Amino acid sequence: TQIKTAVNSATGKSDVGTKIPPTDIPKGVQNSQPDAHFNDAKAITVTVFSPQQYYVADNPFPLEVLREVVEKRLRENPPENQLIYLNSEGRTNFGDIVPALDNIRKANVENIALRVAPKDESQRQSFFLNVKIPAEPKEEPAGTKPDPLKLVLSIAKDGKVKLNGEELYESDKMGKLAKVFKQREDNQVFRSGTSDIEKTVFIKASRSVTYRNVVDLVDIAAGAGASPIYLQIDDLDM
Repeated sequence: TQIKTAVNSATGKSDVGTKIPPTDIPKGVQNSQPDAHFNDAKAITVTVFSPQQYYVADNPFPLEVLREVVEKRLRENPPENQLIYLNSEGRTNFGDIVPALDNIRKANVENIALRVAPKDESQRQSFFLNVKIPAEPKEEPAGTKPDPLKLVLSIAKDGKVKLNGEELYESDKMGKLAKVFKQREDNQVFRSGTSDIEKTVFIKASRSVTYRNVVDLVDIAAGAGASPIYLQIDDLDM
């Protein structure tokens, strides 16, 4: 009964910016973009606080009903751009955000806009980094070889950043990835079934790092020209 009541209390409100002071949203993000749909009445915003506090619009919900609430909003008032806005403080533990993203995925949404602070304090628009959530992994047949073109930009709990297992240092994080893309352009390495250069990047973060750490990785990938950017939420280290 409590769960059903919680689901039924979902409202049409959308912008929860007042719940998080602008100083707490990740700042200094270089490759974010404004989104004109964020303040639409149909926009759906999910906010996550540590420890394990979840909101849809202005309303708190237990994690157990988050999927149902999102599905209800999508069904009754589908947004124009078919994505969910994710709102969180930079210090929020990524391990608290992962369950929310999993419930959003179960609601058949793959497009997420990560809310960050404006590039300039005088700007009043809301800025975002766009990512996708990968589909739930399936068991691969025995003998399946890894995709040689797959790029994984990862951060471990000790803060070390790696590209496909190779540690990246502060001075070459973006440059290394951009170099890979340039080589693919020169060699005309296309995404399967398309005429687009393969620039897909998967972001993989330890559950113990912060949302700010994850935003930084997405920003690096976006700055290097990655597209699409997938935020991995399965098989993560603690």
